[in-house]
Amino acid sequence: MRGRTSLALALALVALAAPASAADRVGSAFLPDTSARRARPMAPDSGEHRTFRKTPAPLAQCDWFPLLEAGVARLNVTKDYGDGFDSFLFTNSAGLMRNVSERDALGGSLDAQWSANVVTLVPTLRWRHFFGRRSSAEASAGWVDNGKEGAHGPIAQLRYAPVPQVYVQAGTVQFRRWVWDVAPLGEVHPRRVSDTRFFAGAGCNGVPAAVTTVVEALALAVAFSVVMSD
Repeated sequence: MRGRTSLALALALVALAAPASAADRVGSAFLPDTSARRARPMAPDSGEHRTFRKTPAPLAQCDWFPLLEAGVARLNVTKDYGDGFDSFLFTNSAGLMRNVSERDALGGSLDAQWSANVVTLVPTLRWRHFFGRRSSAEASAGWVDNGKEGAHGPIAQLRYAPVPQVYVQAGTVQFRRWVWDVAPLGEVHPRRVSDTRFFAGAGCNGVPAAVTTVVEALALAVAFSVVMSD
């Protein structure tokens, strides 16, 4: 009787142990197998594709990206005209671009330009080509609607951005100015002439441009209040 009892206990222990050992052998057939997940390293951030990114990026990373730029360029001003700020072209831009191929994007912007104490709005068309995940070059063309002195008419620019937040630029624009012809009897006859000027400079995009734009607006507001108080 005692032998039968011992045999029954032994069989019961084997039956209890069998499911656990089977589960160990087949893994996910009984329980979720998490060992592979624990052993697998985490994938690095590969800059996954998004519909919209805050900084310029090629098609592999986004479909659309905005433009928010602030730049300053030095105009090729001749000796007979301009001094100080007349020889600078300040530009603040806001726009949107869409990637149309793996490396190319098309879009436009509205540029606020300030030269010769005149502020004008310039609609601009842009084409950008990406060389990698960060660097790019851009060509743009626009029209300066200005009936006064300073930049007017067609304007074209080339930009190179080694990183999305910073760029250097060069371009050409029509520049209008007044000249005074002195007649033999001392009479002065003013006339307005226009010629082509080249310019070169640098600027920033994104958050640095937003900060720069706010600082410029505050400076203009202070200067305007000083002039009005005199």
